[in-house]
Amino acid sequence: MRARSLGLLSLLLAAPLVVTLASAQSTTGSVAPVASAAGSASSAPAISRGNTGPGPYSPKLQKGNAAYVARDFQGAIAAYREAIQEDAKDPLGYYLLGEAQLAAGNIAEAEASWQTGLRSVGSAENVQAKLLFVMADLRERQGKWADAKKAWDEYAQFLSTHPGAKGYAATATERNKAIDTHNDLETKYAAVKQRIEQRLKETTAPPPDTIPAPTTPAGKTPAAGKKK
Repeated sequence: MRARSLGLLSLLLAAPLVVTLASAQSTTGSVAPVASAAGSASSAPAISRGNTGPGPYSPKLQKGNAAYVARDFQGAIAAYREAIQEDAKDPLGYYLLGEAQLAAGNIAEAEASWQTGLRSVGSAENVQAKLLFVMADLRERQGKWADAKKAWDEYAQFLSTHPGAKGYAATATERNKAIDTHNDLETKYAAVKQRIEQRLKETTAPPPDTIPAPTTPAGKTPAAGKKK
């Protein structure tokens, strides 16, 4: 499967992975999301957070972030699971858990975590936007092009109806165009492949079976049938 296209997730996930409590207090309830394995952007928006649950900078999330940076994805997964046990309704934990699971190559588990996050997202619009984003990207990874287009449309629609959510609607348009191009090339390739296969069959097929006509030696005529 292709790598995450054009560092898509990096457009959303940008700030340093390990943060301090002081910086958390200075943001008055917002937290910059974890950077993805695809890279990071310097000006990604922060996630709007409430004041309930373990908080965006809980020790367990910080532990998971540190493990993620060190590429200890199993350690990150364990830490994020512990954070979820403290607050199973916090969608941020599921989002980060899915990122670690994806980095570890567990695509099915990442999808399950993100789906759970979407079910528990509540009013956390920025987290929901990110979950919709990674789900659309995941559909591309899986080669489910129709589902991917639908997911990108859902992401763009969500941003248009939730102006407070931070996201990148232009990315949805770009990805849908890329998928259309892929599908068009795939259709054309299929037609070309069919023609090539047909030509090969024609050039390599054995000649049809023929029965040679009887021959008569030179200077002789066929003998007449005997009369009874």
